[in-house]
Amino acid sequence: MATFLVYFSRSGAPAAGLAPVWSSLRETGGADRLAEAPAVSEIGGGWYRFEASKGAAPWDAADLVGVLDGGEGLSGAERYLPVILSEQTLERQTEAVLRESVSAHKAAAGSLAADVNLVRQAVAGRRTQEVATGTIRIYDEDYATVLRTLQPTEQDGVLIVDDQ
Repeated sequence: MATFLVYFSRSGAPAAGLAPVWSSLRETGGADRLAEAPAVSEIGGGWYRFEASKGAAPWDAADLVGVLDGGEGLSGAERYLPVILSEQTLERQTEAVLRESVSAHKAAAGSLAADVNLVRQAVAGRRTQEVATGTIRIYDEDYATVLRTLQPTEQDGVLIVDDQ
């Protein structure tokens, strides 16, 4: 089974809380497969997923093309997302996502891109530590936005760093 991911945005920001539905799903030969369309569920941060297996309905005869409708709260190109279900497209999507810049999605809280950005900034970015309290702050590329505040404490000779 393959998991397909789609991203909806509203004016460029992640669109959460949508209930996307298929407005069309067809075989590349033209046969309508909308009645067998897979359910779409929210992951978070504007990301949604659905699963399909090559060889099982609706992807049992040919490659598929479809359109997901993000709902009336979105407009224009942000509302309707084209979807292609083919092994070749899945390989291309995977490669494109892996090569995509972290900064393009780092604002999506809880996303892999946000976590990668935090690690990158913690290692090579700006950090401060207050001597009196030990409080550590990790800043984003703008050197003003605090990505994470950490509070070190000691218990029975063991250093503990809590995320605040």
